[in-house]
Amino acid sequence: MQRLPMYRNTESSDFDANNNKTVFTLRYDPNADPLDPTDADSDSTMASPKPIAIHAYDFTVAVNCLAEIWQWYGMTENQAKLEEFDLSDQTFLQGFKNSTLAAGTVLLRSGDTNSSQWNVRTLRFRSKRYWSKKHKEYRWVIPPIILSPNKKTMMGFSLKNVGDQDNRSYYTHLKIARWHQAT
Repeated sequence: MQRLPMYRNTESSDFDANNNKTVFTLRYDPNADPLDPTDADSDSTMASPKPIAIHAYDFTVAVNCLAEIWQWYGMTENQAKLEEFDLSDQTFLQGFKNSTLAAGTVLLRSGDTNSSQWNVRTLRFRSKRYWSKKHKEYRWVIPPIILSPNKKTMMGFSLKNVGDQDNRSYYTHLKIARWHQAT
């Protein structure tokens, strides 16, 4: 059964150099309360008591600094390593799924006047399937992201200021458009 989309909007003007920010995490936890999609905007971490499949999302970020933006997927015990952008860490690389680089800037005008040039980037994911006449069933071309006890238990969206300037800003908009839970 298709559910209501989940939305999450965040903003911050305290985004320092080499700082990581995790915008949203979704995890499978059999002891959690039932998942309410309307709580996504007020809660940065949500848990589902039933296995969940993510079929489509759009993660849009506007920044005025050089920022790496990524989606990760892994086990709950590896969350700290997955949220820290480190291309030399094996755990991070195994969970590193979708990424882009945004290059916004801030220009110093006369005196103390700043002029921000915002850069907007969007990470998109869509699962895709087709009907196989040979096998008489649907087959996945791009499978959905599954959070369950048999697969990975957590996914999230993070960004890092990879530039060398402090006090930068970002705005994010996450829409998990298509998802469903096992019944």
